[in-house]
Amino acid sequence: MRHQPYRHRSQCSRQQMRLCPSLRPVTHSTKGVEEEDLGAGAEAPSPQDLCSAFLHGNCRFEKSRCRYSHDVAGYVAGKAQDLPGTCPFLSTGACPYGISCQWARTHTYSDPLQDQLMALVAASAAAAAAAAAAASSIPDLAAGPAGATTHPAAAAAAAAALGAPEAAQSAEAAGVRPAVSRVEDAQAAVVAEEIRTGVASGKAPAVLVLPVGSSVLKSINAMEKETQTGLWKSRYDFSVADGILADLGLKVSARGSNLNASMHTAGKRAHAQTTDAPAAAPPAAAAAAAAAAAPSATPPEAPAAPGVEGQQGADGASVAKRQRTTGPAPPEDPMAVTAVTLPPCDDAPALNPNTTAAAPAADAAQPAADPACDAVAFEMAERAEARALFVDAATRPSEVRALDLRGKTYLAPLTTVGNLPFRRLCKGLGVDVTCGEMAMATNLLQGQHQEWALLKRHPCEDLFGVQVAGGFPDSLTRTAQLIADTLTVDFVDVNMMAHTLLPSVRSWGAAAVTLHGRTRQQRYSRLADWPYIHKCAAGAPDLQLVGNGDVFTYLDWNEQMGPHSPLASVMVARGALIKPWIFTGGACHPAMQHTQVAGARSYVPVGLLENPMTPQSLTTRVPPFEGRNHLETWLGSDNSEQWVKLTEMLLGPVPATFRFVAKHKSSSHSTGPKVIGAEGSEAGMALGGSGAALEKSSGFNAKFVPFKDVQTGIPTSESYELDQVVYRSQEGGLLDVKHDMKALSHYGPEYWKNLFDSRVGTTKWPYGSGVWSKKEWVLPELPDADIVSMFEGNSNLFWAERFGRETLGMTDLWVKQCGNSHTGSFKDLGMTVLVSQVNRIRKQKPGSITAVGCASTGDTSAALSAYCAAASIPSIVFLPADKISLAQLVQPIANGALVLSIDTDFDGCMQLIKQVTAETPIYLANSMNSLRLEGQKTAAIEILQQFDWQVPDWVIIPGGNLGNIYAFYKGFKMAKDLGLVDKLPRLVVAQATNANPLYRAWNNSGADVSGMTDNYKAMKAQMTFASAIQIGDPVSIDRAIIALRDTNGIVEDATEEELMDAAARADRTGMFNCPHTGVALAALIKLRAKNIIGPNDRTVVISTAHGLKFTQSKVDYHARSIPNFTAQYANPPVIVKDNLGDVMDVIKGKFHLA
Repeated sequence: MRHQPYRHRSQCSRQQMRLCPSLRPVTHSTKGVEEEDLGAGAEAPSPQDLCSAFLHGNCRFEKSRCRYSHDVAGYVAGKAQDLPGTCPFLSTGACPYGISCQWARTHTYSDPLQDQLMALVAASAAAAAAAAAAASSIPDLAAGPAGATTHPAAAAAAAAALGAPEAAQSAEAAGVRPAVSRVEDAQAAVVAEEIRTGVASGKAPAVLVLPVGSSVLKSINAMEKETQTGLWKSRYDFSVADGILADLGLKVSARGSNLNASMHTAGKRAHAQTTDAPAAAPPAAAAAAAAAAAPSATPPEAPAAPGVEGQQGADGASVAKRQRTTGPAPPEDPMAVTAVTLPPCDDAPALNPNTTAAAPAADAAQPAADPACDAVAFEMAERAEARALFVDAATRPSEVRALDLRGKTYLAPLTTVGNLPFRRLCKGLGVDVTCGEMAMATNLLQGQHQEWALLKRHPCEDLFGVQVAGGFPDSLTRTAQLIADTLTVDFVDVNMMAHTLLPSVRSWGAAAVTLHGRTRQQRYSRLADWPYIHKCAAGAPDLQLVGNGDVFTYLDWNEQMGPHSPLASVMVARGALIKPWIFTGGACHPAMQHTQVAGARSYVPVGLLENPMTPQSLTTRVPPFEGRNHLETWLGSDNSEQWVKLTEMLLGPVPATFRFVAKHKSSSHSTGPKVIGAEGSEAGMALGGSGAALEKSSGFNAKFVPFKDVQTGIPTSESYELDQVVYRSQEGGLLDVKHDMKALSHYGPEYWKNLFDSRVGTTKWPYGSGVWSKKEWVLPELPDADIVSMFEGNSNLFWAERFGRETLGMTDLWVKQCGNSHTGSFKDLGMTVLVSQVNRIRKQKPGSITAVGCASTGDTSAALSAYCAAASIPSIVFLPADKISLAQLVQPIANGALVLSIDTDFDGCMQLIKQVTAETPIYLANSMNSLRLEGQKTAAIEILQQFDWQVPDWVIIPGGNLGNIYAFYKGFKMAKDLGLVDKLPRLVVAQATNANPLYRAWNNSGADVSGMTDNYKAMKAQMTFASAIQIGDPVSIDRAIIALRDTNGIVEDATEEELMDAAARADRTGMFNCPHTGVALAALIKLRAKNIIGPNDRTVVISTAHGLKFTQSKVDYHARSIPNFTAQYANPPVIVKDNLGDVMDVIKGKFHLA
């Protein structure tokens, strides 16, 4: 990569000033641009800024008027050496890049510029040959290996290094700049030494000597082989870190700790001496383990490399042998020039024999060295001798450089690949502080190359830190010692702290804290909370706090770093990846307020030009691109699967086992398939938003099949499209939605886990919904535009710790609060699916569906009316008169539904709605329609997600019409069939005693599921506080029996007083349960008393509705106004007179105060 020269001396460090070619005199050709023609005082353009129009032969300006160079000779002189091989464009006749091509010297065609280039190459070769011939004992280096061409700069370097000034002048006259123009140019001295060595031995070097780009510095902080071997074999000396851990009373659990036992005593002794002596620096491991309390002091000039001792061989030649050293090598000075061993000049003092080998005898006959060589040799000898005598003393605390981030620009690019080159680029654009990508402590201790690569540093990074993450004190402390021993860093950023620890961080010795303005799950979906960051910074004024999040322009930086900002600095991450020139804009960098960076050209992404007035935001989503055909759409897609499909067209199919998954689970790119028709229109299922394209024959799909197929396990040919209005099979049985499991299984379990997890909390339509985030498992072929959603689902999984501990003696009890939804019940999960499908049918077949109707006990009608209102679809609800709460009744009325209050129970309403939908274009929305169950099953998948894909032992579900039991079973079974989990939880159906037909069948069959079908009888449901499950003839009885059979399930019931007592007891621990949840809790209490459910069993109780919808039952219970109820957990209000004494009496009596 060609070096971009520094434009200002103030921007170059001492070493860079030495090597920066822009600071050296440039010799232009005599036919170069004349300065006076460009205007008085104007600077002539650099030969490297070659005019592109002139390159193609169509520049309309004269040489003296063009702002760019026409100096071919000057351009060729500074042009980098060609790459190996030949130009790939030769087969087309001519290269479009002309002489600027990286294989220009291999061009075989003829044009004026190419001919001029070849003439300059020939002249350079001739000049090099003349320079070589000027020295009597110099072999012909110009020719080199057969067919090779010497680079002009190499010829000039050879001529100048070998004392042939005439040849060097002739080369300069030919437009070649000498490589050795300053004594300080150490890398040119290396070239000279290599040439001289070859001459002394009487033969040319085996490889052509080319000048090394003097401005290209190697990165540092690489892992030495000795260090890696010590880590691999558990032989690295961690005695210092282990001593610190022992002093803190922490156990060392790292592998190989026993091997360091012999070093432990010495480590403790060294640590004690360090802590006792006030002048000694604190151990680096302790400083880093305590969140980089004291950043590393500026390292002194690195000691000399291990010396060599001369050993006389049989032939009299001197053989260099490296001395072995103990312990890790000291860090190398990043600014030190690589030392080279030169033969002593005639009048130079003798070099230290411990560091420099004896000069070869052949050199004695060589001509006197050039004065430049003498100066270089003398300087190198002095430096080597000084380093050999250098003794590194312990650093005192007062000498440690304090970490000061105040007002500095801070870059931490969020990229693993290309992190160091990108930081180096931004360093040239003005950033002050740079930090590497996060490395895992355990991987560093294992000596993994890919992890150590994240710690590399470029010498231009004058204030550099590394990020380390770990979960154990021993691994972090050992990593801290490892970094202090082997790397050169200024600070360590330990990824471990939360905002609640800020008040304590300073006392630990940390110099600064970076605070992220959002959680890890929100990093692609939420904006940073800057008021919160400022609040935290104001609360810790003595601590440097660096804010982070959504800094895309210098205006964002200035806004957060205002005159009264409590922040020390602001970290820039994605903003720099989008626009690396952010550090050059406005007042973001103080040095850039009145200065433009020469040569930095800003290329604005097209998306920013389309809507330039809108503030840039991470959450902004551009509309999906749709081309004229599916291939054009794929070319503009942001989905990786479509990229794979395109490459298959060119390179053939990928292997059957090939899977491409984005590195980060929260990747902004989707990774799943989407069926797109031949004309580019959406023809079916979508996975991951804009998704990747698959053939329609291999896409996901679902259809209606008879439920009998599920019962018997024998599939039939009967099936229906989901767009058809059908509720029962030809035999009159229920239907079920069957998915193409073979197509779904094409993507492995980890793919589905990552996909579903990445959608949690997103605002991208419609995948922020807990239901539609699993769209591929629900309605895969439904277009996103037809979905009617209120971002239902994603409900809280509440840890009922106190209730489980105090009431049941359980440690792992959870309540899935499905009632925390839009209309206050779990029915939203199924209704979003049903209404979305109706919306699609109405669009495809206008007039086919006039309205959607249901019979309800309250919750179904509330959900249906809300979703139909959102989609402008008329709704009708049949409600049993005086059998639902007022809150349930008012919801469909408020949403504009046609509410029919019928003097019957739910079963009577159900019979009426079935007759009405059979004779009118009104779509039936009750749970006998299996579409609703597709949405309700996602609650089961959600539970698995919330337990990190671990299966609970028990799930207790209130049972009424019994569709929800089957829905949970179906969700768990689908996850098991696709390999996401390895077992099913045991299901418990809880029914109210006043409406318990399933429990009666269970009890009559002797708790044997196989006999429940024969023992089932419908019943006349009686009044119950759990009105939503007051159903005596459930539609999904067969579905529930299947679920119980396959999960080894149980059925339990609860009386009215039991369910109200259970709800009241749970309410006293912080919950606010509906009566239906009370039924499930009462069943749990009974099963726990029988010890069927163990104290450590992970148990989930499904709360189906919010308690606020059933306040009247709670008022009656606590007022003890329910007939024949003891209401032992009632908490009625105490009526007290308006008198302090009476008030105090009540309070003292309640809390037993004296």
